[in-house]
Amino acid sequence: MTEPLVNDKETESRGERATTDVATSMAGLLIDKVDPSQPPPDGTCHFFRLPRELRDLVYEYSLSEPFGLYWFPRPGDFVAKIKVFEDTVYFEGDMLADDNKPWWDWYADPGDNHFQLFSCFDDTQKKEGMEANQLKYVCRQLHEETSGLGLKFNNLHFENSDISVPITQCFEEFIKSCVPKRLAEIGSVGLTDCYFYCEDEYWEKELEKELRGNRPDPRDVHPKIMFDFLAAYPQAQLCLTTGPSNESWKFGDLFHKGCYMRYAIDGSKMEHLLVLPSEFQEDIETVGLQLRRGATLEELNRPNFNLYPPRRMKFDEEKIRAELTTDQHRDFSLWVQNSVRGGVDGYVAELKRWFVKGIRSDPGTE
Repeated sequence: MTEPLVNDKETESRGERATTDVATSMAGLLIDKVDPSQPPPDGTCHFFRLPRELRDLVYEYSLSEPFGLYWFPRPGDFVAKIKVFEDTVYFEGDMLADDNKPWWDWYADPGDNHFQLFSCFDDTQKKEGMEANQLKYVCRQLHEETSGLGLKFNNLHFENSDISVPITQCFEEFIKSCVPKRLAEIGSVGLTDCYFYCEDEYWEKELEKELRGNRPDPRDVHPKIMFDFLAAYPQAQLCLTTGPSNESWKFGDLFHKGCYMRYAIDGSKMEHLLVLPSEFQEDIETVGLQLRRGATLEELNRPNFNLYPPRRMKFDEEKIRAELTTDQHRDFSLWVQNSVRGGVDGYVAELKRWFVKGIRSDPGTE
């Protein structure tokens, strides 16, 4: 009798093993597809098995904030010397955490994760303020994939409630703290600064009151940093909102300031609005040249830059007209009637367009 090539028991054993292996594989597939709460057999996370394109859609949904993101420097956020941590060099101006902070404050590229972005301005002023992106604290891979990613999906806001920290300095420090990859993803930036232009008497009072000791003079920080950024990253749109310094003459003061700043940026003397010749146009040129602080029109006149009235002000035609009827502003009211095309109606229409389209807009752009 011919002996079997393979022992019957061995064949049976192999068959059982094969059946068991197939069953195990099928069970793994069923668990993988039917019960997402169970980890896959290989131990990986279901989420990270998705293509990166799908994960990015999840990140966009999770990191999009209804009012955008806010940033403001905190005391002690900046280092004054080169520091090395885990073979990574952090240069002067990079924002670093203390040595006793968790690993996530140091992980990844220098500057990429060492700034905190918040979903409202109030949180930038609190030590206990919670960052908008909490995903990056879940695990290293989420930290790697989401740190700084909110800049791509949100408007970025810089607001200032302290005259000793100019808004342009805040913006400059942010740029220093952010790697070029993230800067290239920024779509919209809003800077709110009530101190961009103020009368000399106002400055002297505030500097005497607020800026004793070693605190910097806000006028030493040139706003040209905004325009250098816009030249380097033309995909970004930057809007500066600046409010009136005279609360009892809000709209008239806003009108003057807007005219001065527009001349500083693009050389416009408001010819479309003002009857020629106008003494106010001479004032526009004088003050506008001062606001340039030595910069040229070629450096400042960027198409991706606009000026807006502050968000706390709303267009109110009734209040604008009422402001012109007060005895205190009678001279300005007469000037509007005689020097503005269309008189008071033309003045109101100009301010209305500023609130909708920005101060750099001209008639026909509504």
